[in-house]
Amino acid sequence: MSKNMKPIIGIVPRVMTHSNNYKVQVNENYFTPFNKRDVNVFVLPLDNPNVLELLDLCDGFLLPGGDDIDPTCYGQTNDEGLSKDIDPALDKIDKIVLDYAVKTKKPVLGICRGVQSIAAFLGGSLHQDIEHAGLKHESVDHKHMVKTMPNTRVTHLFPSEFLSNSYHHQVVDKVPAGFVVTHTHLDVIEGLVHTELPIFGLQWHPERMDTPETETIFDWFIELVKNNK
Repeated sequence: MSKNMKPIIGIVPRVMTHSNNYKVQVNENYFTPFNKRDVNVFVLPLDNPNVLELLDLCDGFLLPGGDDIDPTCYGQTNDEGLSKDIDPALDKIDKIVLDYAVKTKKPVLGICRGVQSIAAFLGGSLHQDIEHAGLKHESVDHKHMVKTMPNTRVTHLFPSEFLSNSYHHQVVDKVPAGFVVTHTHLDVIEGLVHTELPIFGLQWHPERMDTPETETIFDWFIELVKNNK
């Protein structure tokens, strides 16, 4: 690929079933930050036998929000039914992208389910349900302050505290090897970054907020992408 081409971000798809039709989709607000930055994006397909050829076209990847990951992917069971709307095809594509990104050292931004995928597929684990785990953090449709942890590679990008949102009922439990916690709220992990690889994940949805922190997140991610081209 020509070095003069604009960066290409591969967005991992999510799915929905409507009128008995299984639909691959990505919410439009995930495209907006990249369109504003004059970056090309495309949605990766599910179950493509040549998916690695498509990944080779990409300079970075976005793992967006979505439904729950099968807990067997991180050594647990779903005997209590805490994980909802599991889809093996989504787990498969998230793992393929993350394994590829680690191997090629291409940047990844994980949002909500995305940071959970980073934990689940790279050696960590999840709390399958915030309330069941006895955590203090409130979940869906709740705004709260996030604390920035000191001494990480992203600490300098954020204020010590800022407002974020919640649209989730699962969170990171065990942090994978090579990652450190970047943000917290009460007893919940809100962000992870790899100490060497360009992989960053956060539990809240910056694409749903018009804040300086949202601009910082996408600016930094695109800078990583451009520096890795």
